[in-house]
Amino acid sequence: TEFIQGQLTSLPFIEMLQKTTLDSEHRIYSLLGGTFGNLEQDYFADILSGLLLTGDKLWMDAVIRFDHTLQTDRKWFDRYRGYAQDPKRQAFYFRPLKEMGFDASKGEFFLQMKEEETLEALRFTFYFFAKEMQRVTIDGNVCTLLPESTVELQNILVYDPEVLIRFFEARDFRVISKQIHESMAQFVFEKQ
Repeated sequence: TEFIQGQLTSLPFIEMLQKTTLDSEHRIYSLLGGTFGNLEQDYFADILSGLLLTGDKLWMDAVIRFDHTLQTDRKWFDRYRGYAQDPKRQAFYFRPLKEMGFDASKGEFFLQMKEEETLEALRFTFYFFAKEMQRVTIDGNVCTLLPESTVELQNILVYDPEVLIRFFEARDFRVISKQIHESMAQFVFEKQ
């Protein structure tokens, strides 16, 4: 058994992954913690379709919705707006920028919601909006945030589970397990 972690979209990682796991009897790829929602959906699903071999498993979780009404969409927005306004969550979202030397007090957090039409999913994007110029040096390189610059911090996608399944079926996956508890789901897909 080997556990491999890395940037799945990079060619060196894909080559290393293929070489290291080629003789493995069972290969399970996991995208947990909302990972898939932070990736470009079509592009990454196509990478997975090309990378996984017949019989390989893809295990992922997702936030789900069954109701596509404006009223329900508003409830989702209110939920994530609360996240954006919570000081503890703001600290969590801002931590990578803080570790680089940026100052959170020189900007504000905001949330944007839009619908991803091909997936019929709601995309909630958390941003940091710079109010003042900030400049830091990272590994000898100067990084500048100008006033009114935005930095995307996180995406959360809320999927219709059946649309998500069809999305992967179109890329030669079949769902072999689906567990739903309230607004969370876990899926295991098998590459055909």
